[in-house]
Amino acid sequence: MILGLGGRVTTVVLLSAAVAALGCGDSDSSTSTGSGGSSSTTVGSGGGMAGAGGAGGDMPTGSGGSASSGGSICGSGTTDCDGTCVDTALDPKNCGACGNACPAGELCSMSACGVVCLGGTTQCGDACKDTSIDPANCGTCGNACPAGSSCESGACQPAAAGCGPGQTTCSVGANQYCANLGTDSQNCGGCGFVCPTGQVCSGGQCGATCTGKTSTLCDGSCVDTASDNLNCGGCGHACPAGQVCSGGTCAATCAPEYATCGSGAAAHCADVHDDPQNCGACGVVCPAEKLCSNGSCVSHCGGFFDTSCNGLCVDTDADEQNCGACGNVCAGELVCSGEQCGPTCGAGYTTCGSGEGAYCAKLQNDPENCGACGQACPVGEACSQGVCAPACNGINGTLCGGLCTNLINDPKNCGSCGFACAAGDVCTGGLCAKTCAEGSSACTVGATTLCIDVSVDPQNCGSCGHACPQGEVCSNGTCGNSCQMGYDTCGVGSSAFCTYTDNDPNNCGACGYSCEPPPHGSATSCTFGACGFTCQPGYAKVNNGNTCLPLKSIVAGSHHTCGITESGGVMCWGYNSYGQLGDGTATNRMSPVAVLNLSGPAVKVSVGSLSTCAALANGKVQCWGYNGNGELGNNTNLNSLTPVDVQDLTDIVDIQSGLLFTCVLTSAGAVACWGYNAYGQLGNGTNSNAIVPGIVSGLDAGVKAIAVSRATGNQDGTGVHACALTTAGTVKCWGYNSHGEVGDNSTTTRYTPVDVLGLSGVAGITAGGLHTCARTNAGAVNCWGYNGHGQVGTGTAGDQFPTYVPVVGLSTGVVAIAAGGAHTCALTQAKKTLCWGYNGWGGLGDGTTTDRPAPTAVQGLPAGGLPGIVSMGHYYTLAETADGRVLGWGLNDYGQLGDGTNATRYLPTPIH
Repeated sequence: MILGLGGRVTTVVLLSAAVAALGCGDSDSSTSTGSGGSSSTTVGSGGGMAGAGGAGGDMPTGSGGSASSGGSICGSGTTDCDGTCVDTALDPKNCGACGNACPAGELCSMSACGVVCLGGTTQCGDACKDTSIDPANCGTCGNACPAGSSCESGACQPAAAGCGPGQTTCSVGANQYCANLGTDSQNCGGCGFVCPTGQVCSGGQCGATCTGKTSTLCDGSCVDTASDNLNCGGCGHACPAGQVCSGGTCAATCAPEYATCGSGAAAHCADVHDDPQNCGACGVVCPAEKLCSNGSCVSHCGGFFDTSCNGLCVDTDADEQNCGACGNVCAGELVCSGEQCGPTCGAGYTTCGSGEGAYCAKLQNDPENCGACGQACPVGEACSQGVCAPACNGINGTLCGGLCTNLINDPKNCGSCGFACAAGDVCTGGLCAKTCAEGSSACTVGATTLCIDVSVDPQNCGSCGHACPQGEVCSNGTCGNSCQMGYDTCGVGSSAFCTYTDNDPNNCGACGYSCEPPPHGSATSCTFGACGFTCQPGYAKVNNGNTCLPLKSIVAGSHHTCGITESGGVMCWGYNSYGQLGDGTATNRMSPVAVLNLSGPAVKVSVGSLSTCAALANGKVQCWGYNGNGELGNNTNLNSLTPVDVQDLTDIVDIQSGLLFTCVLTSAGAVACWGYNAYGQLGNGTNSNAIVPGIVSGLDAGVKAIAVSRATGNQDGTGVHACALTTAGTVKCWGYNSHGEVGDNSTTTRYTPVDVLGLSGVAGITAGGLHTCARTNAGAVNCWGYNGHGQVGTGTAGDQFPTYVPVVGLSTGVVAIAAGGAHTCALTQAKKTLCWGYNGWGGLGDGTTTDRPAPTAVQGLPAGGLPGIVSMGHYYTLAETADGRVLGWGLNDYGQLGDGTNATRYLPTPIH
């Protein structure tokens, strides 16, 4: 049967006793146009102006198709590559043929590597997906079909009547049947996806062996012998009618730690804590790419069961099948405790079971053995001090993924849940460090070193490993029935413990009052009963130090940088001799500080050489800093340490600043500029400075984007030209032109706008110190002007180009561009960031100081790349990550990278 799948033809082999006849049907899939961030000079789709960090790019995906032969033993258009069935039309590790891996950052579609998804497929994360049939991305990326349903023609289809728990309806024409996509080798991971001969289906993936919950191979199928009624405790051991398999034993009812799913003959037991077919509740099936941990479908393991081993979230401290590391099985009757196999359980562990069924458990915090062996907590509750509860108490007073822990010393949850320290580091005072801080002792628990206050910890009282008897507390390093004088008693009964509420972040000022850090923050201290914290790397502290926020619309200037908070505030850092940071001082700042006295929320910010401006939500503009040439636009030449109003400006949609001058774009498509004008960069036909805004000659309408050049600080004429992108897709430039940066095939300075010769179909523009670049509707990049460091991107350095030339290797697939003083960057549809040009201070982010005359990948960026284009200043670069963090690299002499230092960075480093 041949199904038309939106341009990709796939042969589907369906083998099921429930299907007596084969039908056929057609389905369409949507085509992605690509998306991505753009600089403030890039036009967003639909003609709207996209600011820094906004959306832009209108790269067409193209069309085409590929076919796969029905002779493949894998079926479903897949190919057997080293024992695994893969779709070579889409698999970036086996693109077009087994072993043909795409370069880093590229995608695979239509059996070819590239920066865009073709053939009717859509980019979802780091891969191309067929959203017409993919149940995890049905119709659109991330739209997972409900448990039991399938994806057909881009729409989720409900399960067929009578399908049991964990089963999905599969159809061929008008015929429907039920299949378990997690274990059915004829429908593995999707209806009709057949595993090759000799392979099995486990967790929805074909492979040589069974994994995860269904780790036992019985008669060609992967099963869970702890709950499979037909293979209970071992292959072929079927439970009698009316009985169920509970923990590998046939019984009349499921044991308390199991849920009873289904009814009648379909009834079976399930551990809803970690069963991906019944995660949290019967019939809740996790998508193929997710795991089940403590009753929740998750992308990554965390909390008590923090390690992923073959599709299961496990505790390697005590798991005999994965002791200390995945696959390390304890032999015979050896048990696992502290990540070590041994004949007996170590200190802090209790022996549960007997013989080869014996295992070690931490009854104080194990949600599956809470207070007693086999006593599992309900889904959503944690084990705290040996008692199941919706909230944690005692020393380990914070709930993280089902684990009650202490954020002050847990290296896997340091300062906040899920924030893990680097290998070998410890967590002390809620911060990752190389050694424990004064007042805490380094105690080894298994393979983990914890920084513990042995004066109050009942499990380590007075010294590491010295546990107080049940019911006693620890104070001043001594076990007893009550806390000694000077200590506060918190908790009651078996949960009672001693502490100082003056300095205990888990009980700060009062028992039970935990110093919960804000989002993106880490709890670090409790001082005289008051909480303190720091922001995690990449986030900025705002609101008088009470909130950690991501910054958006990051804009880099000559030696200082600014960004906008979620609430519309502006924060700046770096060089501040003229008050350009707006904090009311002239003090340089190596970390973000808030701009004071803005008259409303900011929507855009522009950063020049010695001044800064912001466009507000009310359409007005305010500026601050140096004003010797009228840069603040307030009809004076007086500097200002805080924002002042720019005269006669309303309805502003974009704003950009260069060397001592600024330009804006209005909602009517007009361009106005003010400030320094020695080279005609204000575009008004003169070389006189202007202390109030004036319309650029001939640009009172018809403009949809502007670009103002960046100053490099050490070269004459840098940062003093500007350009405009018209609604017709052409580009006009004006100002300094000694190196051809205006693009009119001359080196004559232009005091009014002139056309960039021969350039049309432009979607976005950006201007560097002495060069300019444009992105076309087809996703190509062209540049012109000075090329002494290779910033034009021709593959060689040293020439200058008064008309545009193509950038090597970027003829398609680019969604956004940006330029700095002497370097340039591009963002591809595959979210790969490429930079070229001057690199003497590491501004290209490739870990070197070598100039690059051709596009080179930035190293050290998050997996999946950046969601938007970078912002570039004088030899440095800033980027925003998908999770809201800010990264910087390059020159940092005034702290413009915001990492709290003035050290040059050659790879992306988070702000602090």
